[in-house]
Amino acid sequence: MEPNKERTEDVASVISEDVIEVATATIDKAVNENGKEKKNEITKFEDVKKVTTEEYFNNNQFSVDAFNKKYAAKKENGEIETYVEALKRVCDYLASAEKTEKERKYWAERWFDEIYNDWWQPAGSIMQGANSKRNISMANCTTISLGSIDDGLEWDNLESIIKNTAYTVAKTAAFRQGLGVDFSKIRPKGTRVLNSANESSGAIHWMKFIDSIGYYVGQSGRVPAFLFSLSINHPDVEDFIEVKSDYTKIQNANISVQIGNDFYKKVEKDEDWDMVFEIPATKIGDKIYVDVHSITKDCLFDNIENKHYYIATKDKKGEKIKKTTSARKILELIAKNMCKNAEPGIQNIDIARKYSNSDYVYDPADEYDSRILSTNACSEQYLSRESLCVLASINLGRFSVEKEKYDTELDTIGHSVNRFLDNGIKRCYLCNTSPKNGNRKIKKNRCWLYKHRRMVI
Repeated sequence: MEPNKERTEDVASVISEDVIEVATATIDKAVNENGKEKKNEITKFEDVKKVTTEEYFNNNQFSVDAFNKKYAAKKENGEIETYVEALKRVCDYLASAEKTEKERKYWAERWFDEIYNDWWQPAGSIMQGANSKRNISMANCTTISLGSIDDGLEWDNLESIIKNTAYTVAKTAAFRQGLGVDFSKIRPKGTRVLNSANESSGAIHWMKFIDSIGYYVGQSGRVPAFLFSLSINHPDVEDFIEVKSDYTKIQNANISVQIGNDFYKKVEKDEDWDMVFEIPATKIGDKIYVDVHSITKDCLFDNIENKHYYIATKDKKGEKIKKTTSARKILELIAKNMCKNAEPGIQNIDIARKYSNSDYVYDPADEYDSRILSTNACSEQYLSRESLCVLASINLGRFSVEKEKYDTELDTIGHSVNRFLDNGIKRCYLCNTSPKNGNRKIKKNRCWLYKHRRMVI
């Protein structure tokens, strides 16, 4: 499949006034719960602004407490806003990304009507973060680089791990985001290093460090969610599979093993599996190309290769760490630990990349690597490096049971929700520039359909 080089403007961002009129007509023809057509019935903020949070949630104390404690913003007079006021804040803020005043008014009112009447709901990060005057991201999760996919780039150094990954983890966690981190490019335990340590402590050692960061930047006792992944090719993977049996290690993060199709073929044939990690040899004067996040003050830029590099000042021997064991034994080890600890999960990484739209538009000449790196903390969304997932839920319990009406409602609401989430990306408070490169090129919205016999993503 050839990469798509074109960068087309988001159709939703240039919607015409004619399309707005058509969309309005579609909404007007939607059916209500009694099966009758709506006649320009739209719930506006002015009509319900006196509705209290308790009234909106029918005095369900759990819902009221959850909203007041987690999502309500404080008003200038010190009082917390009502749920209706929060919806007004959120819808107006996301509609502010539209180009014209007519579009801003239309979408703000349409979203308020749909959400108030429970056709769909934005995720908690949007409810809490939108125009809250606080440094809160409207994105729920992100993936963090702890290793470039490109084997030709150096990554495994303190500059990358400490200056980039650890700092980015702390910032994104402080801004309320969950995180997925892949450790497959960290050199395995026992590998030589040219400092006082003499040898590497391995991937799990660095996982413990990253895991600990969440405890220092948690919000009012809320520890950020983590997902740590490691390739089935990594020599530390057997220790990784069993790490949750040690209750002193990595207790905040969930873990998953990245498995490719070649491993499953070895399992089918009952063959051995090689876990290999190679570190290339370098000589004084060599150009060492580095990942964009590993840049130091000594780095230069190669205009021909379009990459950063530094000049090696030491000779370094190449090293190859290899472990071999039965493929079936590894799969059995995964299964046993799943039964014991409910982890690790499995990321079928080849399948994910085959069907990934971000892999399809990957451009080797682009500084941003759009290929799938790992999943978000909840594991429902595969993401490229530093990209984000913005979330909402569609309530199918409001939809008609008649197929034609159901399809019309789903088309109408689906378009509305995706436009809302696109605007969320445009207005999202971000702690670094990489998500701007990722999500604003590759829209990765996620909408859950609930109150339905099956879950559709």
